Amino acid sequence: MKNKLGFTLIELVVVIVILGILAVVAVPKFMQIQSDARKVDLHQLAGTLQSTAATVNAKAMVEGKETALNGTVDDISIANGYPTATEKGIVSALSSPESWYRYPIDMKKLALGDHFWSDWAGSKLQLNMGMMVFSLKDLSGLTQKQILDSHCYVIYTDLAAGAEKSAPDNGSADSHDDAKGGWRHKLYQLHKRIWQKGICPYVLKPVKLDGYFTICHSEDNHKEADTPDNMNLINAPTITVVDDKC
Repeated sequence: MKNKLGFTLIELVVVIVILGILAVVAVPKFMQIQSDARKVDLHQLAGTLQSTAATVNAKAMVEGKETALNGTVDDISIANGYPTATEKGIVSALSSPESWYRYPIDMKKLALGDHFWSDWAGSKLQLNMGMMVFSLKDLSGLTQKQILDSHCYVIYTDLAAGAEKSAPDNGSADSHDDAKGGWRHKLYQLHKRIWQKGICPYVLKPVKLDGYFTICHSEDNHKEADTPDNMNLINAPTITVVDDKC
């Protein structure tokens, strides 16, 4: 009697069904693992950006540049003592920037209308701002809005602002003034107001990113918050992970 080789039709159908079930169960889990891995990478980068910025700031403080609106430390571009959101700033400060795709965001083009810029421009206020997106994906050729709509990246935002009067020298009476109206309080309130009255509604909200920035949705934006004793908390860059589409 001859041996029969191959599958019967029923056996073939059973195999196809089993493979289909495995695909339905395994593929989503595999995709979720990939998504989780990308999110971990983003949070690790956020930590690296935080520590890198702090290291540069420590050097800026040693050189007395922590309140300067413009300057350099070890050829790294800084503002208020922290790396700027530029290639010559935070990117050059990183040890392996080539691991990430980087996209500088022009907030003036992104802003909704001209209200933000007309409100804050003028001789009484010096304002330097920058935003850099770090992504695992190649988003070349996309518009700024499309890049921000990808929602799988880390945003590094630096804000350096100063009024007509710069920060006082350490030897002056104002340098020890921690009361309401002191220069430290004024600078902190200025930063807070620029974020909540300018950047949040005119730059971040139109691209639906304001929800990711804590300062944009604090419990009561109308109350004056206590001024931090540490100037670094006022001048530090904002580092935000956006990962809901990873």
